[in-house]
Amino acid sequence: MNPAVSFLLLSVVLLQGCTALVVRDGSRRVSLKAIGAVMAEEQPGIDSDEAAQCVLGAMSTVETVGLGIGDHHRGVAPEARAKIIAFAARPEATACLDTLAATEPAE
Repeated sequence: MNPAVSFLLLSVVLLQGCTALVVRDGSRRVSLKAIGAVMAEEQPGIDSDEAAQCVLGAMSTVETVGLGIGDHHRGVAPEARAKIIAFAARPEATACLDTLAATEPAE
């Protein structure tokens, strides 16, 4: 892992109070956007925002922050995309995604 990323993740774990919440919440928003973009391509039949919530629910705080600090302003990098697909394959995420797929109206 990149030393700067390792330091940032360690800092987030060690930070207390408002600063940690700001970092966590900001990275959560970025992570949701990146996950939503990947889910829109991977699962086009379901709402990408809801799918992103399913995947995020299967991720730890450290994973969320790690994904959220990535450079996603020009799209989701291949390595981040691979991580998102792996997170989406976790049992908790797949159960949630299956529920969404079952409730989507047929087109």
